[in-house]
Amino acid sequence: MDGDKNVGIAYFLWLIGGAFGLHHLYLGRDRQAFVWWATWGGFFGIGWLRDIFNIPYYVSLANQSYDTVELAKNEERFRVRPQWSTARFCGEIMFGSILGFVLQYAIPDELLQGNSVLSYILLLIGPFGTAIGVHVVANIGREQCSWHYPVLGAYIAAPLIYLSPTNLLFCGITSAVAASGKGSRWRPIGQLGVRRKKHVCKRLPFLTVCGLAYLSLWGSMIYFNATITTKEGDDVKVRQALNNFFKSPAWLEMKEMMSQLYQSIQTVGWKKFFEDLVDALDPQGESNALKVLDLSADATQKEITARYRQLAKTWHPDKFKDPAEKEEAQKKFIEIQQAYETLSEIKAKRSARTKHSRSEF
Repeated sequence: MDGDKNVGIAYFLWLIGGAFGLHHLYLGRDRQAFVWWATWGGFFGIGWLRDIFNIPYYVSLANQSYDTVELAKNEERFRVRPQWSTARFCGEIMFGSILGFVLQYAIPDELLQGNSVLSYILLLIGPFGTAIGVHVVANIGREQCSWHYPVLGAYIAAPLIYLSPTNLLFCGITSAVAASGKGSRWRPIGQLGVRRKKHVCKRLPFLTVCGLAYLSLWGSMIYFNATITTKEGDDVKVRQALNNFFKSPAWLEMKEMMSQLYQSIQTVGWKKFFEDLVDALDPQGESNALKVLDLSADATQKEITARYRQLAKTWHPDKFKDPAEKEEAQKKFIEIQQAYETLSEIKAKRSARTKHSRSEF
């Protein structure tokens, strides 16, 4: 191979981050990397699994190996346009439909409903999003497609969305047909390799902007149009639920608690605050053991033993005849015994550390 892309590295990236398109990013296939990331591994992992067989070919394309380039030239010589691909066609429909639905439902329902001129105009945003998704998939790999074919195809079926927004799927189909038909053509061989592409550090900012825009559309769709069903069966908009949450007593109490926590950290410092937090969590179980034996924190080993014997005698299971009481006494007896063992072990360790410190002194 003439290039520097390695099959082993590509498979390793496929394994650890293939669901996010990491191997496609490595091979310079940025559009495919974005589609894989945006559709959870190439439409719920289907594309990710399919890449097992395609990675060697992708690497040879990236490196512009002699055999791959000659094969591409022969295909272009015998076929004016690329051959029909069912996988690409389905990918165009699915990604175009996803992007169209997300873009359309990112707009509040209040603006889409009614017979106003604005609502009719906003309904035409969905087909445009569909055309963008189809165009992205149509330009993956060796094939390319200009803008006007997917856009024209999407808006042919656009009148159907005035009957029902779910008819946006038909826009994806007509857009994919237009892109896969006369709109499809071969990409120049010189553009197949990654050597002429920009460095990944220069490509990442653009992909990051696209990713943030895509996530913002999802966030807008959830915020404006998603609903939460209450236990009474009522549907409440997410934005309304959020507004009510920030006015709820639970949020106000949590806000007050966080304010007090911040003031406490400022007063005692992070180190002391962390030490107090660890003590409050009772990692050794000392506080719970003291509570079980009803003792104070400064109790001596002699007091611990005396208290243990007293409670063990009181809660010994043999003193109870009723089965239910006997079972309850058994649980209490085990709890008392565990508390005694915990406190005795802690006292022994502290005593040993004290003796060690004195000997060193």
